[in-house]
Amino acid sequence: MLIMAEYLLYKCKKCGWEIAAPSDGSDMLMDSIVAYFVCHDCKSVFSRYYDLGTIVEGPISCPNCKGFSTENWKPADKCPECGGELENQGLYCLED
Repeated sequence: MLIMAEYLLYKCKKCGWEIAAPSDGSDMLMDSIVAYFVCHDCKSVFSRYYDLGTIVEGPISCPNCKGFSTENWKPADKCPECGGELENQGLYCLED
């Protein structure tokens, strides 16, 4: 079995916010790439899937508030809600 993506569960030590995400904030799947973004307007984290070879230009809009104040996100960044440290809770799931 070839494992293409390993999702870990992260929990904020300060406020308890949780997310299951790849440790690097993005990962390559069988035929696409998943990337995680943070919205600074509504303080949410969301993922987008892109076909391999897709070139993304311009700002990424948030699916929650439709704002464009977004940037790439990874669990090493702080909690989007309170700025607390995220703690790795271990393996959540594998996706191939």
